Amino acid sequence: MDEKLILKRPDSQQAIAPMNRYEIADKPGRKRGRLVLSALFLGALGSVFGSKEGESEPAKHDPNPEPVGPGQPSDVLDMSGALGAIEDAAAYVQGLLQDLAFPDEALPSRLGRLRSSVRLAFDEGLPTTDLIDERPYKTSARPANDNGPQGFDFPGLASFGSSPSGRVEDDDADDDDGSPGGGDDDDDDEPGGPGGPGDGDDDDGSARSNRLPVVTGRNVLANGLMNLSAVILLNDLLANTVDPDDDRLSIANLTVSNGSIRAYGEGMWLYTPERGDLGEVTFTYSVSDGTGRTVNGALMTLMDWPANEIRGTEGDDVMRGTPQKDIIAALGGDDIVYGRESDDTILGGSGNDTLIGGDGNDTLYGEAGNDRLYGGRGNDILFGGMGDDHLYGEEGDDILLGEAGDDYLSGGAGNDRLFGEEGTDVIDGDAGNDLVDGGAGSDRLTGGSGDDTVLAGAGDDIIVAGLTADETRSASPPASDGDDHYSGGEGHDTIDASSAQETVVIDLVAGTATGAEIGSDTIESIEDVIGGSGDDRITGDENCNTLIGNDGNDVIAGNAGDDTLIGGNGDDVVSGGAGNDTIVVVAFDGSGEADDDGNDSYSGGDGIDTLDLSALVKAVLADMDAGIAEGDEIGEDRIEDFEIIVGGRGNDRISGSRGDDMLFGGNGDDRLRGRDGDDVLVGGAGDDELKGEDGNDTFVVVLLPGTDDGDDTIDGGDGVDRYDASAATQAVVIDLDRGVATGVEICNDRLSSVETAIGGKGNDIIVASNAVNFLAGGAGADIFVFRSLAALANGGEGRDEIRDFQVGDRIDLSKIAEAIGGLAFAPFADDGSPTPVNRITFYHETFSDSERTVVRAVIDLERDEDLEFLIAGRHALTEQDFILAAIETAAEQQRDAV
Repeated sequence: MDEKLILKRPDSQQAIAPMNRYEIADKPGRKRGRLVLSALFLGALGSVFGSKEGESEPAKHDPNPEPVGPGQPSDVLDMSGALGAIEDAAAYVQGLLQDLAFPDEALPSRLGRLRSSVRLAFDEGLPTTDLIDERPYKTSARPANDNGPQGFDFPGLASFGSSPSGRVEDDDADDDDGSPGGGDDDDDDEPGGPGGPGDGDDDDGSARSNRLPVVTGRNVLANGLMNLSAVILLNDLLANTVDPDDDRLSIANLTVSNGSIRAYGEGMWLYTPERGDLGEVTFTYSVSDGTGRTVNGALMTLMDWPANEIRGTEGDDVMRGTPQKDIIAALGGDDIVYGRESDDTILGGSGNDTLIGGDGNDTLYGEAGNDRLYGGRGNDILFGGMGDDHLYGEEGDDILLGEAGDDYLSGGAGNDRLFGEEGTDVIDGDAGNDLVDGGAGSDRLTGGSGDDTVLAGAGDDIIVAGLTADETRSASPPASDGDDHYSGGEGHDTIDASSAQETVVIDLVAGTATGAEIGSDTIESIEDVIGGSGDDRITGDENCNTLIGNDGNDVIAGNAGDDTLIGGNGDDVVSGGAGNDTIVVVAFDGSGEADDDGNDSYSGGDGIDTLDLSALVKAVLADMDAGIAEGDEIGEDRIEDFEIIVGGRGNDRISGSRGDDMLFGGNGDDRLRGRDGDDVLVGGAGDDELKGEDGNDTFVVVLLPGTDDGDDTIDGGDGVDRYDASAATQAVVIDLDRGVATGVEICNDRLSSVETAIGGKGNDIIVASNAVNFLAGGAGADIFVFRSLAALANGGEGRDEIRDFQVGDRIDLSKIAEAIGGLAFAPFADDGSPTPVNRITFYHETFSDSERTVVRAVIDLERDEDLEFLIAGRHALTEQDFILAAIETAAEQQRDAV
């Protein structure tokens, strides 16, 4: 029976492995056969060795001999008289071997034998016994690394039951004294082998020249395991080497491609792989027959360990893996799982889990729930799954996939790949040359330091350029965030360089973004830009861009498209270019208080452009004609080519140009002046004073949430001017005759030189004046009032018109009826008969593109005082559409109620 090597560890586990083993396992009855074979073979050889003459003095013990193979001469025997007996004994033994050990199959050849080595593993400096060297490997529990940074020292061979001499020992020779040949060595210098002295094979007695060992192929050793040491036997290395002279062979100059190897007793070497190594390892060595040498090699493949499977429960588990590869399924509940060392696979299952990969190249699946995943050291893969997850790649070249939900992804150090996929995600690539892909949703994406590629994907995304706050606070912050490529993809996307302290130059036409802190970046499909604190230069393209300079003396050009431009603090130069642009003036310091934003130059350019001062809290003076905008918060700015000005929350004074302008006062008691042109003036909240002056101006009531319009004073000036209360949701009374407009929402406005009125969504009353009026009631059951014949006559200048008469509306002529002694409705007559006096009748007029209804009041028989007004569209009027009674009319009752 082969000698056993037993390795102990504190937990009393043990592994038993043969010191020299060439077959997988003993077949039944083989051990008994070996005893018989040994006895027969020794008996056969007894006649030969018994004839040896004399006994030589034993050789001195060499404490560090070179391992030798079978066949190297240690003494010379005269075998001329016994060769036949040896051959007969060998034939008889071989036949017996077939009967006893291999009754059903042929004896395996030398090259076909399975070669194996003793495997040794150590945990914290002690031998582990988890692994029994079988083919294939079988493990009950996986051993820890035996080549870690602490290292270990193998115990002496004496503790394993082997001889400390380091020499090959012969199990079958009881009289072996430790020499390689198993007997006395009287003449070490004489060449051995069949051609040596005493060999009766040469008839003429002359010495034959030595033949070198022959290599039949590179040896393939049994597979090893990662981080597990192996003992390699002499016979493993000589398996594919034969000597034509049958000399003893030895090994020298043994080296290995990876790891380390050292002699470990007689005919054995200890190989320790590099930590974490996998794959093929090459051993190179020379084979000597005592006279000459040849070179051979051997291959060993280092395999990974099979994974341990660990299963949780449906509750809230706290689980910890082993130092080796694990597959951990946490299942339900809010679990905490730590994979530890090696390449682990962790599945969180349902619940809000915390998964920590630890060392190794781990794969983490958050699955359902709002999970937190930490990759740790190594090149990890993290899947967030459903829910709003937090994924941290940490060290290594990691892959992070947020999947469904609004996720946060942080790559950490290394060249990472991060994919937000669905949801509104926040992704930080951090250090390294990262790939950041936002996927669907409106995401916020940061490449971090390194040469990154950021793909925003679908949605309105924000791509952050420059160093992050954590990077700038580090002990050795990088000079820039690298030379990156940013692609906005679908949606309206923004590049945000607000963290930059020095100048950045961003040109959407050229597709470049450069600066000391952001590097030299290329950009595409980006619509909006946010500058930093330096003197930035920002250029838009043909799209509708939003360009923000922030602090510094910035130069911003919108170019084509309907752009929104914000200079920020500093003396900025902002030009809108082509398109209907909006230039916004914002003046706040770091604490949110209003501050002077500098002396800026604003140019609207072509198109209908807006100067927006709505963010200001103090009064401003803005005059388009004079080209100035001044105030405590905005300094002294120059303005040109604007058609719209929006005031702030102060008591502003805003004047238009000689063209068609729109002036909006905002909050506060504002004074608006339209000047020439057909202007639109909006007072906003507060008691405003609005003057249209020349042109056909419109005064619009705008109701802000939680406020009323205030008591405004409105003077239309020259032209046909309009009072528009269409924003009112409750009833209003607009009396152009008396010059008032009242209502819960519009308060009490004074009107002068206003010819047109538009009601709101309530049941409104609109009263015509003596001028030519255009009246529109809007939604609701409205009443149009004509108080006098003069209101219909209009001084001969033209006829009044009701623009939106509809079912439910009525026309109040009761005051005229009272003045002339009554009015009655006369249906439309198509027979040509004359209409009696004091009658109201109607007829239709048709044009190429429209129709209208003409209402006529017949006053006398001569028809020279007949009066008419118009209703847009074709209407079949009835008596119910008029109020003709000379009493307090419903119109007056409603007016009194208002």
